[in-house]
Amino acid sequence: MISYLFLVITGSLIAKITYVIAGLLPQIEEDEIRNDLITYYPEYSLEPSNREGRFDFTSLCKSVGYWVPFSCIAGGLKGNNQTYKEVFVLEITVAASTVTLYQIATSFEQFLLMLIFFCLTAMAFLVDLASQFLPEKLTNFILWSGLVLACTEYGYLSSEESLSGALLGYGLLYLFNTMHKVLYKNIGMANGDLRLGAGIGAWAGVEITMLTILFMFVFIVITYIRGTRGQYPLGPYIVISSYIAFIVNKPSFLTINF
Repeated sequence: MISYLFLVITGSLIAKITYVIAGLLPQIEEDEIRNDLITYYPEYSLEPSNREGRFDFTSLCKSVGYWVPFSCIAGGLKGNNQTYKEVFVLEITVAASTVTLYQIATSFEQFLLMLIFFCLTAMAFLVDLASQFLPEKLTNFILWSGLVLACTEYGYLSSEESLSGALLGYGLLYLFNTMHKVLYKNIGMANGDLRLGAGIGAWAGVEITMLTILFMFVFIVITYIRGTRGQYPLGPYIVISSYIAFIVNKPSFLTINF
């Protein structure tokens, strides 16, 4: 009982850290891009980033009450702050996922790796859903952490399998993007989606990557049939598809031997 309570509290803290990072990353990357354009392309006459109207995630970090597990339920139930609602829902989701992963894992190391993968991809899900933008810092970290892990004794994939998965994930999405550009004269997804596909491939390997792309296309077709048009974030589709692919494939990811 005590161990599960600790897992729930840990899940709550992870959810709050994930929420803050997911909120800060797009702002940081936007500022960097804008400053680079001002520095190297002054002819565009861009103004420095306007911070007014942005949610202040830094102040949220400094609030002691924010870090109390499930403290956001008070604000969320009152309905006076959308942030509280979002954090509370995320806390419930991550806490439940943490307990589930702990039950699935056969060792603490395996549990830790699964939790890291879940947190990184969940962060990508949140960032793209909220801003329709996947920062390079996040997608590159997912990619390189998967590749580096495969080169260590803790890797459940060989370095060749990890690299093949990354190339396949990027290559299939790049091919789709190229075909979409030829047929519809515009891109079907942003470079961040391609990097996310490569990152998941580096963690998952070839088989799960193929299933991930397949399920992603199923989601896209369903969205199209339902009549959704225009731009919408694909990152959440890729992340959810990878979770489904792991479950369907029953990979060695769930039976790591340390």
